[in-house]
Amino acid sequence: MIADRGYQAALAFQTRNPLHRAHEYALVYGAEVLTRQGFYTGVVLNPLIGELKGDDVDAATRMRTYARSRQPAPGPGRQRQGAVGVRGYDLNSVFHLVGLDIRMFDGGPAEAVMHAIYRQNHGFTTSSSAATRRRALPRQDAIWGDFDAQEIFGNLQGALSTKPVNVASRPTTSPSAGWTSPREPPQREAPEHRRDEIREALVSGDLPDPRASAVRLSTADILIEAYRAQG
Repeated sequence: MIADRGYQAALAFQTRNPLHRAHEYALVYGAEVLTRQGFYTGVVLNPLIGELKGDDVDAATRMRTYARSRQPAPGPGRQRQGAVGVRGYDLNSVFHLVGLDIRMFDGGPAEAVMHAIYRQNHGFTTSSSAATRRRALPRQDAIWGDFDAQEIFGNLQGALSTKPVNVASRPTTSPSAGWTSPREPPQREAPEHRRDEIREALVSGDLPDPRASAVRLSTADILIEAYRAQG
């Protein structure tokens, strides 16, 4: 696919959850970086669809949410995808969805390198690493630093052709303006607490406030339907 489309760079973005706005920001940011460097860039959402944790959203449901993300193109509400047009193409025309059938091991920075090797073997030049700073980290076992899964790539021995594109700080959403940016918020909320609140609302069948929620309504609709089917 990469060769057939003539991509000069191919960006892979991994997730094991339904997309939220910080994911979208990381994906679009990575495309912008490569495009500004002059590369005709393919953007591939490359989610894990193998064995995950018991409380993760099942792969079939997540793939439905990812497919919905193309309508409109992925990207924060402030239309960051417009910047990808510096080479005269729209993000949707280079956006692909390809599942990666491997399991999650919760292996932290070492697993981030393992995933980069997988993607190198599939022909990707670049892997976007951003919002999930404590990558593959069981929330009860904070044994790695916030950016260890990014910094490990600067200390590798040997050759790795797939390179990371990192967002330096945690993207945050403005409830009033409806956009996402990489600014450091004055006070950090515990992401796991916020995630639990969103999941509880979706299980109850409640749509999130589109101005404040990290989850888009198009994704929330699919998740509510899935949770309702589970009883």
